[in-house]
Amino acid sequence: MTGLMTGLMTGSSCFALLLAGAPASHAAAIGASPMGSIRVVADESPLVVAAAPVTQDQTSAAGPHAEATIVNGIQVTQHGGKPVVVSSKGQPTVTQRAKASAPLRFTGLVPGKAYTVRVGSATRTVVPVGKVGDASGLVVTSSAPDRVELAWVHLQTPKNGGSAVSYTITATAPGQPTVEDTVVGARTAVLTGLDPDALYTFTVTPRNSASVGKSSRAIMSRTLKQIHGNTANPTPNQPAQPQAPSITVVVPPAGPSTPSGPSTQTIYICPTGYRDNGAECIRTQPYTYATQPYTYTTRAYTYHNETYQVNIGSCVVPMPDGGSAIYDNCMETRTRSVKDPTPFGWTDTGNEWVKKDATPSGWTDTGTGWAKKDPTPPGWMDDGTQWIQATSKIPKVVPI
Repeated sequence: MTGLMTGLMTGSSCFALLLAGAPASHAAAIGASPMGSIRVVADESPLVVAAAPVTQDQTSAAGPHAEATIVNGIQVTQHGGKPVVVSSKGQPTVTQRAKASAPLRFTGLVPGKAYTVRVGSATRTVVPVGKVGDASGLVVTSSAPDRVELAWVHLQTPKNGGSAVSYTITATAPGQPTVEDTVVGARTAVLTGLDPDALYTFTVTPRNSASVGKSSRAIMSRTLKQIHGNTANPTPNQPAQPQAPSITVVVPPAGPSTPSGPSTQTIYICPTGYRDNGAECIRTQPYTYATQPYTYTTRAYTYHNETYQVNIGSCVVPMPDGGSAIYDNCMETRTRSVKDPTPFGWTDTGNEWVKKDATPSGWTDTGTGWAKKDPTPPGWMDDGTQWIQATSKIPKVVPI
């Protein structure tokens, strides 16, 4: 390598890219020319440094292309106008067909559940995602004059966007270029290269393949130079107290906010009422419901007439010749009023017919009355089985 660099720095008009770890056949093609410059012999076949096995990729031209680009749904293209069948275990199978150039949209699917998309003999597996939830509780700290550390709260559940959530982090300040980064899965990030004299606004925006959630924002009240001074030594990282999503969180002032030294240490714990969930703290509460008794529609009985016969004993019956004859066990036809049969779906109470009214929209029939889940309380999220609330851990100084 020393010879290569010397050749580049001693007037050679050529330059070469030397790939570390090249095999001997490629290394032999690179050498010094008689004039001391670098000579490069081109190899017609490219040097393969790494390779992965080829698998069927739905992005290829052949076969359908299915993506979870709509909330609780799948969009299918490249179907060639053939019937598209979408199925999943325990879910109804749906079939659609459209012109070859028209995309097909399958909505109302279960987020987080794998679906098979079939077009002819070709299949694809796609997992729909829900609407991504909002980020909250952004906390910004600084351990050096040109960098900050960010942490935020965002619950990743199928109903809150799924696990395939990315976060776009930006730092903006007047007259300064935007500093931006993207992380996937993690809810922490580090931004470097910041201007120590600028007041930055930080935002974290969650997104998945189908939607974008509301950003969480924090605004600096002092510059990094004001916080750290002119010293090059970084100040120990001091995490800020977690705040509610609606409160602006600022970078904490310089200097330790908690005692330090050999006799104490700072640990991070969950606030009272929360339990540790790894990177964050959560608490849950069961759903509550509004109830109402059944209501009924009543209907008066209806009747119809029917004829019947009664044995009246002996009777005199006129004869055609003008005489008469006496008969025993004579029958007389009479008419009576009879209640109609109970209509289908109604119940006979003995006084009238009654029928339970239809279950109101948004309510559920429990068998004893109607019930409806209450709205999600402010500051909580619905994970599909209960209400859940997340927050950051808080520092606590304890003896070593």
